[in-house]
Amino acid sequence: KKNEEEELKKQQEQKEREERDALEREETRKKEERERCEKELRLRRQREEREEREAEELEREEREERRREEREKESREARAAFEAVQYPIEQEYERQRILQNEQTEREKREANEVWQDSLKQKEEHENFQREFFRKPVRESFQSTTVEYGNIDKHSIIKTAFKKIRNMIAATAFKFVFLTLPINSKNVIKTGRGKDQLLLEGYRYRRDHVNWRCVKDYCTGRVLHNGDRYEMYRGHMCEAPNLEEVQRAIFNEEIRDKTRSMHNTPRQIIQDACLKINIESSAILPQFLSLQRTVQRHRRDAFIPITKPKVFNEIVIPPRLQVTIDGQKFLIYDNGDPNVEY
Repeated sequence: KKNEEEELKKQQEQKEREERDALEREETRKKEERERCEKELRLRRQREEREEREAEELEREEREERRREEREKESREARAAFEAVQYPIEQEYERQRILQNEQTEREKREANEVWQDSLKQKEEHENFQREFFRKPVRESFQSTTVEYGNIDKHSIIKTAFKKIRNMIAATAFKFVFLTLPINSKNVIKTGRGKDQLLLEGYRYRRDHVNWRCVKDYCTGRVLHNGDRYEMYRGHMCEAPNLEEVQRAIFNEEIRDKTRSMHNTPRQIIQDACLKINIESSAILPQFLSLQRTVQRHRRDAFIPITKPKVFNEIVIPPRLQVTIDGQKFLIYDNGDPNVEY
């Protein structure tokens, strides 16, 4: 009986073991089946996603291709329209360039002709001046024909006196032209104290007997015939510049009034502005700059007065002996012992 119970127990344990193994195998099979289904589902989903991506990529490529074709078509149309518009412009530009080149060549030829004419006029003027000043001297040295055997002492003295007179006249005539007094209001003084002529919108400087343009490369010349100034050679530098002339007049007024008057800078500037046109006032510098200019001129013209140590060294300069109106300010000065009052 005991053996039977053990046998039954073993059979029961074996049966339980077989049931557990069967359950485990079933669970393993279900798990494998589930994993296989999940894998198939995942693969199917990946395949669908790949197909969707491929479809989207294909659609995007088709869309890009259509856009590229549209852009190329638009660019071809724009290029055709640009060429249709640009061709007349290029033709016009080429025509203008040809005309400009022809005009430039013509202007060069005209400038060359003007330059040649100016050189010819200059040479003629120099020859005229040379002959004008040398004619009396040449006439003075001309030989006097005296018949042989009829030599007269008075004729020899008269001829010699005539020669000397002509030489002196030629030298004096040239000296008079070089030192011709200036009484014209058109002539001003520059900052360096040089004479400058203002005529018809141009500025001229001294050139021996004549006046020449302040521009070095210009051929403008002016001659003083005794009564007025006349321009006998044209300009090549630029058109008349009235603003530059007005500025020169204004600067000269500033210098003169600063050194000769004791007014304030504002009064000096206002008085100088009255000498020029209203239109030219726009080209003047600012008031502060003009004020510094007045102060600089006064500083340059100021003569320092030494501090006296004795009574005899007290000397009042002449510019401090008069008032602003020019009236005598110093009535009596007993500082100089050598002066008797």
